[in-house]
Amino acid sequence: MKQISVFLSGTSVIYFLIIAYNCIAKPTCMPGWTWAVYSFTCLKISTSKYTWEDARIECQSRGGDLVKIEDKHKYFKMKGNFLPSGNLFWTGLKFSYAKDYFIWNDENVEVSKPIWFSGDTSRLTEDGCAFIDTSQGENKFAPCTNRYLCICEIPSVCTNGTYGEYCTEPCHPFCGGLSRPCDQITGSCLSGCMAGHQGTFCDSECENNTYGASCSKHCSPHCAGNNSSCDRMNGSCVHAEIKSAPSKTWSPIYTTEAIFSSMVFFMLIFLACVAMLPKNRAMYQARSSTRENSPTACEEELVYFEHSYSDTTNY
Repeated sequence: MKQISVFLSGTSVIYFLIIAYNCIAKPTCMPGWTWAVYSFTCLKISTSKYTWEDARIECQSRGGDLVKIEDKHKYFKMKGNFLPSGNLFWTGLKFSYAKDYFIWNDENVEVSKPIWFSGDTSRLTEDGCAFIDTSQGENKFAPCTNRYLCICEIPSVCTNGTYGEYCTEPCHPFCGGLSRPCDQITGSCLSGCMAGHQGTFCDSECENNTYGASCSKHCSPHCAGNNSSCDRMNGSCVHAEIKSAPSKTWSPIYTTEAIFSSMVFFMLIFLACVAMLPKNRAMYQARSSTRENSPTACEEELVYFEHSYSDTTNY
């Protein structure tokens, strides 16, 4: 038990947790680069020798910079597991002879001498750049115009929708795209937002009667409720009822014209009827006089009966 407790103490615990997280987060590196679990970065050794300035240019052309070794844990892991023996490798540490301080990759920010670095600067007569000598297991300063191999370093590529220095921060769940990609450093969504959300990080819901991906569509003006609200995802009206279309308002002028036209129409019909009255009256009188001068059907039947009876009695 004592040996186990010793093993799980200090940096060993940290190293164990880093390895365990690496199995979950699975950061990746571009082809030709090596994943460094102890720094959560990707490393690459040049195949040619450069001056320190040219080595920086070479690394920057690949999207990175000369390796930055700020703690001894990273230094020893890199030297023991990554760097081949028998070579000299530029690092990103530089000593300014004029200002008498250390800087990383010309950042012009004074830093303390790294605890892992044992090189002596007292013999320098000009700016010196730090390199690692794997043939002797030492690190030293040399004139920056010397030509050595170099160690380039770039951030790892986070996967599974994560970002940050150690790929520990999850991208927002409403980032657009199949894998919800976000910026490896800031976490801002790279492919817009899923339906119903907006903003750099897709952490805000749609506002101002909008809906859809990145809130690019507008709700129907006929939706009921406050400000024609609708579902932020698909645009369907939140309330079941639908605003009816505004009814057409009739102007007083149009109404008066309609009434006047109707009155004229009925007046013409009335006058036509009045004009036909004399003719109808004459026809009625003529029919009445004809009826008075001609026997009715009953009278004709009676006359026929009388003639028939007289004929019978004559026999």
